[in-house]
Parts: sequence; C-alpha cells; structure tokens
Amino acid sequence: MGVFLGFLLGIITIILRDVIAKLQIKYLIAGFIGFGIAISPLYFFTAYLNNPAFSIEILGYTLGLRFILAILLGYIGISVAIEKVRNINIPILDDKKKEEKPRIPKILDTSVLIDGRITDIVESGFLEGPFIIPQFVIKELQTLADSQDATKRNKGRRGLDVISKLQKITNEIELLDIDFFRIKEVDLKLIALAKKLNGKIISIDYNLSKVAELQGINCLNLNILANALKPSLIAGETLSVFVLKEGKEAGQGVAYLDDGTMIVIEDGKKYIGQKIDVEVKSVLQTSSGRIIFTHVI
Repeated sequence: MGVFLGFLLGIITIILRDVIAKLQIKYLIAGFIGFGIAISPLYFFTAYLNNPAFSIEILGYTLGLRFILAILLGYIGISVAIEKVRNINIPILDDKKKEEKPRIPKILDTSVLIDGRITDIVESGFLEGPFIIPQFVIKELQTLADSQDATKRNKGRRGLDVISKLQKITNEIELLDIDFFRIKEVDLKLIALAKKLNGKIISIDYNLSKVAELQGINCLNLNILANALKPSLIAGETLSVFVLKEGKEAGQGVAYLDDGTMIVIEDGKKYIGQKIDVEVKSVLQTSSGRIIFTHVI
C-alpha cells in the first residue's frame, strides 16, 4: 500500500509541477495568500480539532478533521483568490509574453525580390518579420538566372543577390521548403501559402495584388507605398527636367523624375536631349503610378 501511495503522490507532484510552471506569477502569489488566509482559523482550534474523536480512517491511514478542513478551506481560499485577481492588472506580475500580438508572416514574391527596394525597407525597420521566401520562389529565380536571355538572367541573379543581402540585414529571413505541386502558377502558390500561414504577401505585381485581394489575402504592393511617399505636386509648380523622348501625342516630350515619375511635356518634342524648365498643369494618379502633365515655361 505504501508503494502505491508513493507512486500516486509522485504522479500528483509531477502534474502539479507542470500546472504551476504554466501559471502567471500573480496567480501563484494570490493562491499562496488565499491558502494561508483560508487555513489560518484552524490554528485557533488546534487542540479541539486534534481530538481523535474527529478522525476518520482511509486505506488504513487515520486522517484528522484538521487535515480534512485544511484541504477543503485551502482549496476554497486558492480558488477565490485566483478568481479575484484575474481581472486585476498588475504590470510587474502580468505575463508580458501573453500580451504580445502574434506577428504576421510576410511572404516575399519573385517580383519584389528582383525589384530590390525591399532591402531598404527591411533595413529601415518599417516592416517587421518574419519574412518568408518559399522554395518555389527561389526556384523561379534560379530558372531566370540560368536563362539564355540576358535580361531574364540579370533579373534572376539580382533576385538571388537580394535574398543574400536580406539574410545579412536581418535574422528574420526564413527560406521555407514548401511547395504546392497541384498548383502550377507561382502567384496561386503564393496565395495558397498566405492562406496556410495566415500571412501577407509583399509584391510589386499589380495583378497578383488584385487576385490576392479577391481571395481575402492582404497583399502589400511596394509601388503603392512608393507612390504614397512621393512628394505631392500641384498646378503652377515648376520643375527642371531632361526631355528624354517623344510622347504618344503629337508634339509631346517625355521626361522622368528621379523616382521614376513620368513627366509629359506639351510641345516638348523639340527639346529632346535638353534640360528645360516646365510648369505643372495637372497630375494624374493611376494604378501604376503618377503622370504629371506640364508645359514649357
């Protein structure tokens, strides 16, 4: 019988240890205080409660009334104390880890890696990780890097270089060895992965952004972010631009700002190859960026 009780007490001890380890400190303190307060009245009646007449025998062991009351009152005291302290905010004792919001995985697609601006954004701390680069995206970059076409080859190599830079910038880059073999298109694989991880996609692909949006996936388009950060221009402002080429309409010239914004210059064709001053007439916002319409001063 002694061996059985020892084994039983061992199991109970292990269970209690695991339960206590998971409790917040404030609950442990409240439990000890509640237990102490609940059993304290027993000390005033020690002589009376130790009377053998108030004892019972269980499995050959005699248990006094004081012991039984200590267990019952202790349980009640612990329960009441924990319930009362549950809604009390104690910053020092509260488990801060449980208050932290789960971080949303950011899945990087092929286009944003080739673009390269993601390195500056990650380094600046505007976006927090983890940043997920799935194996099928790396495979697509490797295919481009091995292409016979020079343009595609350069894009693939650039994307792989960007991954290497990101790994040096932050330790929150995760190369995820996962694929969806039943899905052929990489864009659809990205959406499937975002659903699986409950994450967001980072891209500069307008079509991917729209398809992801239709399926309830949040897609962060860096082009939209870049457009939002561009300085605003209003009618009447002047700019100094270099006329690069002919526009679509007769007589138009086209120039670009340093951030890639297109400048359409009325009657600017004759100034191709020259730097001129122009005045802003209007600004057109499109899904792919801004177009600024100007005329020569």
